[in-house]
Amino acid sequence: MRRWIFAALLVATAAPRARADDRPRRSHRSPALATALSIAGTVAPAALLGLASQSTPFDGPIHLDDGAVAALVTGGAVGMVIGPSAGNIYAGHVLTEGLALRLAGAIGFLIGYDVLSTEGNQSSGIVFAGLGLGLVAAGTIYDIQTASRDAERYNERHAIQLVPTAIAQGHTRVPGVAIVGQF
Repeated sequence: MRRWIFAALLVATAAPRARADDRPRRSHRSPALATALSIAGTVAPAALLGLASQSTPFDGPIHLDDGAVAALVTGGAVGMVIGPSAGNIYAGHVLTEGLALRLAGAIGFLIGYDVLSTEGNQSSGIVFAGLGLGLVAAGTIYDIQTASRDAERYNERHAIQLVPTAIAQGHTRVPGVAIVGQF
């Protein structure tokens, strides 16, 4: 009997992570998928804005009515703020630093656009719009860069391990194996 206990302890210490097979567990988050989601969340809204810029109200080759163009612009703009965080959200990190930068940048861009569209100070409008676009770009790059790290951190927080332990049995202690998880 002691040989079996010793063998179980040896197996438990040699393979610290419990796995039935090599398929990803339900709680596993793929770092590569997190990065891909962030990139897709950046490209898709940019495509919507590109499509809107090629439509009829902007004298482009695609003929869309004003409502469709407004929907494309709105969807593209909201997507540019939220989309690059898709990988981080998948990894359990919802309110990211990149999202905050993009939100601040969008507000700065809208202020600059408003100043440029009125008869006010044109140079301050250009500065606000330029800084806003810079913050959006910085926040986008930041979230794409950190998506895989957030997935790895998620996996570390939700790991299951087998650890050797001593179990009290009467007045003696016998070796055993415990399953430890973090949730």
